Amino acid sequence: MKFRLLLLLVVLLIPIIVNSQTLEVENTHPLSKDAKKGELYHFSFNEDTQEYLLIYSREKKKKTIYEIYKLDYNFNLLENETIEGTTEAREKYISAFPTYEAEEDWDNPSVLRVENNWGGNIVLRKGYLTRKWATATEYKGDYKYTTRYMKYKFNEEEKLSPKYEGELAEGLFDEKLPGFFKKIAIKAAKKLTLVDYITDEPVVEITTGAQNFKYASPWAKTRDYASASGDVVVIASNQQSDQKGKKTIVKYVVQKYSAADLSLLKTSEFAFDFPTYPLYKQHLSDGSIGFIFAPASYVKPVDPNLLSYHFVRVTKDAEIVDNIDFETKGGPWQIYSMSLTNNDEVYIFGQASLKKKEKEPQKVTAQLNKFDNLQVMKISDHKVDYITSVTIDELNEKLIIPGNQKKVKKHDDKRYWFAVEPVITSNGQLFLAANSGDMNAVYYYQFDDSGVFQGLYGLKIDKPKNSIEQGLVQLIFENPDKTMTCMIAEVDGEKKGRQLRYPKTSTLDTANHTLSDVQTFGYGKDKYYLDDGYPITFIDNFGKLTFFGRDKSNKNIWFGRIKLGAK
Repeated sequence: MKFRLLLLLVVLLIPIIVNSQTLEVENTHPLSKDAKKGELYHFSFNEDTQEYLLIYSREKKKKTIYEIYKLDYNFNLLENETIEGTTEAREKYISAFPTYEAEEDWDNPSVLRVENNWGGNIVLRKGYLTRKWATATEYKGDYKYTTRYMKYKFNEEEKLSPKYEGELAEGLFDEKLPGFFKKIAIKAAKKLTLVDYITDEPVVEITTGAQNFKYASPWAKTRDYASASGDVVVIASNQQSDQKGKKTIVKYVVQKYSAADLSLLKTSEFAFDFPTYPLYKQHLSDGSIGFIFAPASYVKPVDPNLLSYHFVRVTKDAEIVDNIDFETKGGPWQIYSMSLTNNDEVYIFGQASLKKKEKEPQKVTAQLNKFDNLQVMKISDHKVDYITSVTIDELNEKLIIPGNQKKVKKHDDKRYWFAVEPVITSNGQLFLAANSGDMNAVYYYQFDDSGVFQGLYGLKIDKPKNSIEQGLVQLIFENPDKTMTCMIAEVDGEKKGRQLRYPKTSTLDTANHTLSDVQTFGYGKDKYYLDDGYPITFIDNFGKLTFFGRDKSNKNIWFGRIKLGAK
């Protein structure tokens, strides 16, 4: 009873311990008719001049009209002018009008395509790319938007079906088998099935330039092939089984192929004591792939320890840099994300179920919809730094809520929607963020640099129905004073495809485990909603945050600025 009373006192003291974030300054300005009917073409803050630049663009009588707004640090209007014509606007605001020129040395680069055919065998298709400019149109309201983009075509020249070239396991193939049947068995044992592959061929389109409403413009989508070889690294599985199905060996093969001539540049393989399957995989920021392998129960022999997992990382150079065995503490693991830091550390997290620890992983995780713990793991210096499992009860024992929110629900055992990227603070703490399945609350999870769970912080979502329909935007980031800012962009509805979102923030004191009162910005008597493209802008070396939006009728723009931190 004393413990419960003490915990209650701590919660009541939250508003006193941490100061709430408040607006340093806010300001509004009316939009001209051209700006109101146009589209926000450019938004920026100049750290040197401490000025904001907004450019609205509109097609009017076959001419492009640019409405320019310049504001000072405190959002006072310095200049408002109208410029007719792209050339004229570019001459005065050249930095706001980037252009893209197609590479003159485009040489139809060689690339590889990787796939499994109908029989499950890998097929590598070698060819080259050609491209040409094309246009796409999109209609929004009364306006027509035209985008130029590079249309790529793959031209196949030859193909190859890789096979397992290593030594087959001894004793799997009965020597008494007739030659024809033995030949079929060996052929099956040399089969490779695609698990994943890595390529340096750019697959993400780069968008540059400006967008006009009715006519072709400098706005373009293309890809940067400047340093790409087109080579691929293939990660494949090879399964060898005896004739009676009593023993199966699963190997994984890593092969690198040249896009120039389909030659095999490098090969390596790895295997485990018992058959496994890839439970989870993710392409990481350095071009490598991280895998989690779990015991397979559909072939024999089955690993007697169903909690025996393996972490493997394969680089874009076909190097196996990590092959680490570990045991999951939380039972079958529903992994949600794997993230690589600049320090070559890997963080992996997801919900798990201790109640089903005796169950076969591939059967459980596919159907798991209730969880009793959250599990996080850190890989550092090519070994497990820590693996932590926190039960639902342990989470709720350290649940902290803002002083001005009294009805934040407790964490339950349903599936939660986690932000993909964790936040690692300057002192090595780990923060995760997730929305409850019913969108009634956002939770932030704190672990210290040793993986010890420190606290759970909950914020109430005021409009859960809208959040379910539109999706909720939530962030957490470190402030200059080492506190954290928790931010939610609440959804107030929709208008002609625009999501009407307004910001709410709370300051999290990581040392004292406290939350400030939640503050709402721009959503008072007059309601302003964050801009779709530029909702927040960090300024002053990430010490302050600017909110930018407009009202529902699009008549006025609104700015607000807060200082980040507890003081």
